[in-house]
Amino acid sequence: IFILMVLLSPLSSFALEDEEIPASLDFERRAAAVTRWEIPVGGGEFFGDKLEHSFIVGSGLYYHLTPVLAIGADFNYSRINYDPLGDLGQGVTNPNLYLIGGTLQVNLPGAYHSGKTITEVDFYTLLGGAAININDSYHGAGCIGGGMKIYTRWSWFSFKTEVREYLWSVPTRSGSAFEADVTIFLGPSFLIPPYLN
Repeated sequence: IFILMVLLSPLSSFALEDEEIPASLDFERRAAAVTRWEIPVGGGEFFGDKLEHSFIVGSGLYYHLTPVLAIGADFNYSRINYDPLGDLGQGVTNPNLYLIGGTLQVNLPGAYHSGKTITEVDFYTLLGGAAININDSYHGAGCIGGGMKIYTRWSWFSFKTEVREYLWSVPTRSGSAFEADVTIFLGPSFLIPPYLN
């Protein structure tokens, strides 16, 4: 609910004033070039429910079906931390964790004042699934999240900040346990120009 409120707030504020929507909030008229392919890279923090806190790095490939909808795939890596004496830790044979996911992304145009200029951004939510490899075996997970993409003066280059939550069942010595992990990503995103699509 909070993510939806944040995403809808730029449009609702202008609608209340009964004015024409600014060009930066209209995909058809904004300055940012509409691109089809996008390659985000970056790193950040991994906050595990039972796997504890660690780093995470990764990359992805997204195809924008329209300015609003995109589909994508991600590959991420983390080296987990855990209590070696706990039920989970006693079953860990490999501390490397790999996340391979696919998502549907819904974009909403936005903008903010940066000095005397207006910086265009995309707010987005995403929903998807992932295959999480731990102890050299794969486990299914659901994924929900959202973020913001900030455009720069170069049409092929932007910055992303993103939060995701993964819900899955992690194996333990006595069976399995529900796991809710949160990842926070920061990094650049490379946009293939429209004339190269």
